[in-house]
Amino acid sequence: MKTVTPRQMSELESLALKNGASESEFMEEAGSGVALLVQDFVERLNIDRVAILLCGKGNNGGDAYVAGIQLLQLEYEVFAIQPNQISDCSRLCKQNNERFIHEGGRVMETFSELPPSAVIIDGLFGTGFRGAVSEPYLSIIQTANQSRLPIISIDIPSGLNGETGIAEGPAIIATETAFLGLPKRGFFLNDGWNHTGKLR
Repeated sequence: MKTVTPRQMSELESLALKNGASESEFMEEAGSGVALLVQDFVERLNIDRVAILLCGKGNNGGDAYVAGIQLLQLEYEVFAIQPNQISDCSRLCKQNNERFIHEGGRVMETFSELPPSAVIIDGLFGTGFRGAVSEPYLSIIQTANQSRLPIISIDIPSGLNGETGIAEGPAIIATETAFLGLPKRGFFLNDGWNHTGKLR
């Protein structure tokens, strides 16, 4: 299996954009792929069609919103945890937040009461994350990990270093990780084994 560092993956994406690829199309493909994976997961485990999105302020959050839009169209109940002001988010994250709300999705700043059966979609941080998680993300990650609900991470479990595989503090413990492009080297090093779950 070929692996890449986050920097190498970023360079590949930059080359694709220079050759005419679209960042928004990448996000649509990523989010749609995650939604299909979630649908397969829910059917295999026969759990309720309820999804909780954990959305950061960057494009990882945008990927989560696209997945949420697709799931709403499949008649899932979907709500999003968005701890940042939407004005502080990336352009594509803002755009897909608006689409998500227009489709009937609900957005809140933090967890209220968790449903007994649901799947969590982790889109807090992407592969560029370094260091230790701080608030308000810290509490969200801890609540997700303690919920006993299955978690599907988009590209990488939030809080894990995609190059070194080190989690300097709490990080998402994923049931499955839907990696985008190629798997990241950090999945297979240090703490990575304990956080990525099944790679899809």
